[in-house]
Amino acid sequence: MPALFRLKKPIGPNHVVDPSDTVHTKSALAGIGFFEPPEEGITPWPDTPMVDAVAAFQRGNGLKVDGVVNPGGPTQQAINHSLAARRTLRRPSNGGAQATRTGENAPGPATPAR
Repeated sequence: MPALFRLKKPIGPNHVVDPSDTVHTKSALAGIGFFEPPEEGITPWPDTPMVDAVAAFQRGNGLKVDGVVNPGGPTQQAINHSLAARRTLRRPSNGGAQATRTGENAPGPATPAR
């Protein structure tokens, strides 16, 4: 499975973090329902709500609860798994084809567009 969420450096409390890693972490957690972005939007600064969201995700997925995401570590892998599962659920079952009828007022079942 291709990585959907990547980090340059570890992220969590007491870590010097890359601002883009913070944005990616918050965005990924928001995408799987573990982080509620504030009204002003996602910021590049690590904060308590982000660390709490990481810990809640870890707890909910049977991982070590420490609020830290390491590049290539179990929390990052589990977030990627959750993101991939969510994307699969959103994909149309017919490969994205829209159902159409052939001819105006054509009787019978709709057929996939080609």
